[in-house]
Amino acid sequence: MVLSRRGYFQVYRGQKEEKGEGMKVGSLSSSARDNMAHFLQSVRSRKRSNASAKEAHLSCALIHLAEIAYRLGRVLNFDPESETFPKEPQANVMLTKQYRKPWGVPTAL
Repeated sequence: MVLSRRGYFQVYRGQKEEKGEGMKVGSLSSSARDNMAHFLQSVRSRKRSNASAKEAHLSCALIHLAEIAYRLGRVLNFDPESETFPKEPQANVMLTKQYRKPWGVPTAL
């Protein structure tokens, strides 16, 4: 993923780094605005959102992965199956954090 200071991003996929999604900030489609409004309404009403937890995880993951690469200052290869950085222990440590007891991430749903 490439992020510019002017708000543009471009995603490259796979071993061949084929161009994927790209967007300019402020150019949300009407469906994206509708999704955001529905999400906020779900929070207010405490009713289930249209998006699944997995969709939310995948949406947020790109931002977190970009942040890890930025902090380490280098290009990283991410394995989506294992959700780890192969041969990158320093990056893998940044995928989670130590939680204060008794809090933590559930191991199973």
